[in-house]
Parts: sequence; structure tokens; C-alpha cells
Amino acid sequence: LDLSSLAEWTIEANPGSVSARKAELLHKLGVTRVSLGVQSWDDELLRLLGREHNSQQAEQSFHILRAARFPNVNVDLMFGLPGQSIAQWQATLERTVALGPEHISAYCLTYEEDTDFFLRHSRGELRSNADLESELFELAMTTLENAGYEHYEISNYARPGFRSVHNRAYWDGADYLGIGPSAFSTIGLNRWQNIP
Repeated sequence: LDLSSLAEWTIEANPGSVSARKAELLHKLGVTRVSLGVQSWDDELLRLLGREHNSQQAEQSFHILRAARFPNVNVDLMFGLPGQSIAQWQATLERTVALGPEHISAYCLTYEEDTDFFLRHSRGELRSNADLESELFELAMTTLENAGYEHYEISNYARPGFRSVHNRAYWDGADYLGIGPSAFSTIGLNRWQNIP
């Protein structure tokens, strides 16, 4: 592929698998943006989600990406997790802001079919609370906007000049190429998903 006119090359990274060697290589190859799947800074909630990392590893991964000179790091967060309190979400937002990423994605947990969470939700083991989710969403908006992040999409906040080109492509109907397991691509009127 000719990458000379590439507007943005984002790679998703799990905090449990970030290494200095990988980060340096990705930077050298031309990756311009890394989205780090932190989800939460609360180890109890990370265990509930079945994540392989803990909060200490997530912070270490963030610093590794900074040391590799990535100028654009996104921290991916989730709210509406089973049992998540307002205090836990506030602490997660504050810790994220303190690190100073250029971009923050904050998604409400959705119960997708064919997942263990969906099965547990349908059996009544896990419950969602729309009122609490609304409070958590408002808290994210207030906290992140007060910290200088622009709320430019429903789940995305950016420092000035760091809106995600990739995220905007979805909304604008622009072409984008997804590489890797389960990745989606769109070119013209054609859309496809790689085999998981």
C-alpha cells in the first residue's frame, strides 16, 4: 500500500500486550495514533470485564507509548459496568485526565449478542440501569469538557486539533481500511468485515 497520503493510521492496543519494542516498531512504521483499551482504572472492574491487564499495567503502557514518541494517544474507557459506582467512574475520568491523552473515548457498556455478558444479562445476573448510565454519561461530559476536551461525537472527546480522522470517517461516509481480525473496511458503497 502507498501510505504517503495517509491521513491517520490508528492501531488498537491492549495494555497487557504493549511493549517498548512493539511501540518503537509501530512508530517507525508510521502509525500516527494509538488507541489504548484501558476501559477502567479500577482493578475490580477490570477483573469483572475479563481483561488481562490491571490498572498499573495500563498506566505503564501509556508511558511506554509516550516514550516511543506517539504524539496522539487515545484512552478507551467504559461506563455502565455492572456494579460501577459514580465514585469509581469519577476516579477513572480524573486519572485519565491527569495522564493527558490527546483523545478519550468513553463508551457505555452494551450487551452484544453472542457474548457471555449478553447471556448473563438475559438471565438477570447482570442488570443495566439507564438512570445511572445517564448520570455517568453526564459526568463524563462535564469532567472532560472542563478539562479542555471537546465533545465532538457521542462517545468521543478530543483536545483541539486531535479529533479522530478515523472516527469521523464513519459519520462522513468516507473510505477507510481496517486491517486485522474482525476489522471493518468501507470503500465507496462496499463494506466488509475481516473474518474473526
